[in-house]
Amino acid sequence: WEREAGTDDWMFVLNFPMLWLPDVGGEIDVDGSRIDVDIPIGDILDNLDMGYIGEFYARKGPWTLGVRTMYLGVSQDTRTDGLVLPGLPPLIGRYKITVESSLFTSDVIVDYNLNPNVGLYTGVRRSGITMDIRTRENPDFPGIIELPRKVEVADEELFDWIGGVVLEYPFGGEGRWRAVVEADTLLAGDNDRNYQVNAFLSHRFNERHALWFGYRYLRMVQEVSTGDSSVETDFSQSGPTLGWAFIF
Repeated sequence: WEREAGTDDWMFVLNFPMLWLPDVGGEIDVDGSRIDVDIPIGDILDNLDMGYIGEFYARKGPWTLGVRTMYLGVSQDTRTDGLVLPGLPPLIGRYKITVESSLFTSDVIVDYNLNPNVGLYTGVRRSGITMDIRTRENPDFPGIIELPRKVEVADEELFDWIGGVVLEYPFGGEGRWRAVVEADTLLAGDNDRNYQVNAFLSHRFNERHALWFGYRYLRMVQEVSTGDSSVETDFSQSGPTLGWAFIF
């Protein structure tokens, strides 16, 4: 959907269905002790519980209001053999252990059209991560010590004020093709760093439908102090995107 100068009619765009296939990487640093995180997209798809991503934009004149949301929930099961000492009943029985985790982001943005090729936007990004460990004991192999049924490892919901720029270049017959680059960064908020780069090509078949594909990178860094400890989390998601746009 082109940034048509002087157009005062309402225009709406729904990007759905939409795919983002990101690898998740990063690190957790606790007082200098670092844990590396590397989850390729293949592992995510193997353990996917639910995932969705979509965008909606409403434009009138040079102004655009946009809502973008993404959710990724995965779980992974393992089984333990228990802990048995010679000559004693089992101290810890056999358990099925399930690690459930989710990543999510949601943006509400306002974009102002400087000209048909350049726009500036600002808004609020909500992001977070949850992680729970659930246990279920095998009744045929119980132990003396019972593990807790649920342990909450992480439950964070963060809000950031972001600012960004959009660059567009139409080409091809009647400008049906577009090259677009979006980039934004943290202005203030709960994270210490938060930035995103999204680049894609789109092809508009007619007035109502367009296909687009590209690549998106998102990184968030946060450092917190708990008592005498300092914890820094640094997570990034990067991978190809593909979607269909409905224009009405």
